[in-house]
Amino acid sequence: MKTAARIQPKILVGEDDPHLRRLVADSLRDDGYEVLASDDGGEILSHLGSDGQGYSLVVCDIRMPSCSGLQVLGAIRRARIDVPVILMSAFADRDLRERIEAQGAHLFDKPFDIDDLRTAVAHALRDAPMRWRHGANGLELLTKSESVLDAWSLKWMLAASDICAVLTPDGPHTSVYVLGCDAARARAVVDSIDCD
Repeated sequence: MKTAARIQPKILVGEDDPHLRRLVADSLRDDGYEVLASDDGGEILSHLGSDGQGYSLVVCDIRMPSCSGLQVLGAIRRARIDVPVILMSAFADRDLRERIEAQGAHLFDKPFDIDDLRTAVAHALRDAPMRWRHGANGLELLTKSESVLDAWSLKWMLAASDICAVLTPDGPHTSVYVLGCDAARARAVVDSIDCD
């Protein structure tokens, strides 16, 4: 039986450190995202310029060759490309943070735990404009769990059914999100667990 192709969020990752770039890109791919990674800010801008509306999120280091992450953010805002941005820096101060947040972006401090960045990505996609959040290619809330361990167990069970789940902290709970196109199958997995 032929199944419909899954539509994946597309993320641009800009990081000039090859080890960190690979870690970030591979981790986001493991979460089910389509990732294009580059070591050059100018290349990030060229991808946005050619198909800016095709990307769901930009994750970019501030210190990059050709164009800095701040220049990338500024160009995105001037071009009115409707995409959330997470900037990363090991050299952030209060002034820089305020400048970035004033442009509607998020600053992520290095060094960081990769799972924290994955959570920030999930939040950015969840809070993205309506064109991304809803529909077959959006993230849908599957369930909220009081136990982080239970949420991770569900994520692994869904992965066994080729369904990508994204976990985000939500107060005392952990929210489990899936792509809209996988929501029905994911709910069937949850229902089968509840019946056991």
